[in-house]
Amino acid sequence: MIRKEALDPMFRVMEAVNLREIGARHKSSKTERHQLFSRIFLETVVFPFTLALLLAFAMSLTEAKWLGPVSLGALAISYIGILVFPLIALMIHRASVWKALKNPFTFILANAKATAKIDQNYISALYGRSEAELQFLKLELDSERAAFEKRLSLVAGTVEKIGILPGFLAIAVVMARLGNQQPDWVYAVAYATPVIYVIGAMSHFLLMRLERQVKLIDLVLDLKTSSSNK
Repeated sequence: MIRKEALDPMFRVMEAVNLREIGARHKSSKTERHQLFSRIFLETVVFPFTLALLLAFAMSLTEAKWLGPVSLGALAISYIGILVFPLIALMIHRASVWKALKNPFTFILANAKATAKIDQNYISALYGRSEAELQFLKLELDSERAAFEKRLSLVAGTVEKIGILPGFLAIAVVMARLGNQQPDWVYAVAYATPVIYVIGAMSHFLLMRLERQVKLIDLVLDLKTSSSNK
């Protein structure tokens, strides 16, 4: 049986270790390259897209039609930023990329070592819980992961499969026919696709973390079973 008073402490343990993991990753992201990486993403994707939304909103409140082409131009810059950002990231992290290409096994081991230091905190925190509590925690995380995947597929399923191509085509159609009014759904696709794309990318990283935590719970359960059989 799972005692009611054990639920909150069990989830607080996971939350505390998760916050420690976020803090460790945040500390490692304070390097000059990581800051440059974040700044370029903001300047090439986030700022142009935000400007495009603000200009489109301003145009809807006023009769300043000239704001439309400017908004579309800022939106196009954001799309271009999304397309070229992976190349920019490769250039920023070219030293790490070269190390990975030169000696991929050593690179994978280094990443595994960094992840192991974080995972050790989870294992130490979870080992003190009972097997019933761990089974219950695994069930809840598995259920939430499955539900989250379904919700994500409803919101970003198409974008996950074909990327930002629909939005790119929509904005190309609008810009090619600036003098003609396009259906509202064309504008909706053009402006919504970058948001859905970013949400989908961030959600995949979250799902990867959830999957790793479930595997860690399995490991702790195996360790406790092996310990009890000795």
